[in-house]
Amino acid sequence: MRRPRLARPAAVRGLRRQAAITLAVRQARRLRRSGPTATYVCWDLDNTLVSSGENLALGMRLEEAIVEARPVPNMLAFYGAMQKHVDDARHFILSARTRSMRRATIAWLRRNGIRPARGAVCFVPTVDAKPLIWDVLGRSGRLVIIDDLSYDHESGRPSVHGHLVEIASRTACRYVGFEEIHEIATNPDAIGVIVAETLAALDRC
Repeated sequence: MRRPRLARPAAVRGLRRQAAITLAVRQARRLRRSGPTATYVCWDLDNTLVSSGENLALGMRLEEAIVEARPVPNMLAFYGAMQKHVDDARHFILSARTRSMRRATIAWLRRNGIRPARGAVCFVPTVDAKPLIWDVLGRSGRLVIIDDLSYDHESGRPSVHGHLVEIASRTACRYVGFEEIHEIATNPDAIGVIVAETLAALDRC
């Protein structure tokens, strides 16, 4: 009798990746069904709220970098301003991290004064899965996406996922990306300007 053929490692990784994406989509759908809301604000973590890229450039592993990372300058103040000024918004954190990083991620958020609602921290196994979540959130309300969508921080010269920027810009009423996050990080006066621009975009949406 033949033994069953074992799945190849690449196939197993693919199945696990797809399972993680399916779980993330279900999580977003549960949040959407849990109650009506006017606006979803979808936040990235790494290099948007969390300066993990700096640590990666120093040679740290991601698991270590996310624990030791400082907040991106002025971005926690921007988070607070968005909470204050965007009425009836639900804030949702979407990150390309592994589920094993959840405990460290929640600890970092709480340590830095962010206490997300239950079910409002979502992980996908790859950044290319994010549009699936954006699409779910955008179906039932206005959507704001705040995400640098950058990569290759290990080199010290990050690049931006241009195709994902295009999708985010089409999907959201307002997309706040790499350049605006950099502007906030270097100039706290930019917070009020970008909040005002976001409110105006939501009014038009």
